Amino acid sequence: MSKTPFGGFTPGRVYKARPGVRYSQEHAQNIGEGLAEIGEQQGKLTPSLVLDAVGKHDGHRLHRYFEWNDQKAARGYRMNQARQLIRATEIEVTIETPEGKVTRDIPTYIGVRVSSTGRKLKQVEYHTVETVIHNNNYRDDVVDRAKKDAKDWLQRYLRYRDILGGDFDNVFKVLAQIA
Repeated sequence: MSKTPFGGFTPGRVYKARPGVRYSQEHAQNIGEGLAEIGEQQGKLTPSLVLDAVGKHDGHRLHRYFEWNDQKAARGYRMNQARQLIRATEIEVTIETPEGKVTRDIPTYIGVRVSSTGRKLKQVEYHTVETVIHNNNYRDDVVDRAKKDAKDWLQRYLRYRDILGGDFDNVFKVLAQIA
């Protein structure tokens, strides 16, 4: 198997949990090593290759990160399908701007994070754009998330620019023109 410029699976490599993931640093190390082993064996990583490798062996180091109870897994899959349905449609709206009336396609439902009584983590609820417009907390959440997404995107691609170079400079020039 050919090695990547970064050495592929290297014993002793430190894997870190990415910001916002639900895994601890200890888990991130285990996950990183497990994925690297599969990647070295297969020459690449795909979700299907990972699932096939892990599903064959109850003792695989990544086995515990999957839901193997088919009933629970099916519900989780259907929950993702429901999210996809909620996000599947747009509506056409006409808004007044300084340049005149403009027609835009916008999501029918917008996900907002809300705190539930007794829960630490916020959960996502979907509301119509009209509801979000008239609720300051919802509107603030959407704006805060947009800022966080922009910051995360910038940090992610700044790292790529450092590794891949040249072409990314043009991306950042375009961003500077937009901002």
